[in-house]
Amino acid sequence: MTLVSMAFGNPIHANSAPTTTAPVAAEIGNMSEKDAEAFVAGLQKMLKVTDPKDIKEIPNTIANNMVHYPLRWFKDANTKNATMIKTPAEFVKNYSEIMSAKVIDAILNQDMKNLFINAQGCMIGNGQVWLDERGIKTISNF
Repeated sequence: MTLVSMAFGNPIHANSAPTTTAPVAAEIGNMSEKDAEAFVAGLQKMLKVTDPKDIKEIPNTIANNMVHYPLRWFKDANTKNATMIKTPAEFVKNYSEIMSAKVIDAILNQDMKNLFINAQGCMIGNGQVWLDERGIKTISNF
């Protein structure tokens, strides 16, 4: 069983179409509120993995299945312009900086009842992560 299937079953990821076609309360482009919740829950489950073999897969899994490129990465509160991460390899290379403790904490502590969703996307935490129907589009380390 792959890490993606462990986290998602049938994953919603950056290169797939949403699975829900029924009308829902909120839409993120072509992604429903239910799909956003499933995406965040899957990301949380993945980040809680404790098996060392699976932990090593996390950067590649997120890079290849959950991020929409170019990813806008704001390194700190003083950064006015985003660093553009253009490829999965670049994401993996910078994984420990991009997925800082603050970003991971925001993801793991996100309550699904408090997801902020609007036409621009779904916000995790206080803006540490933004995603839409294509995947994670912005990560801010502050």
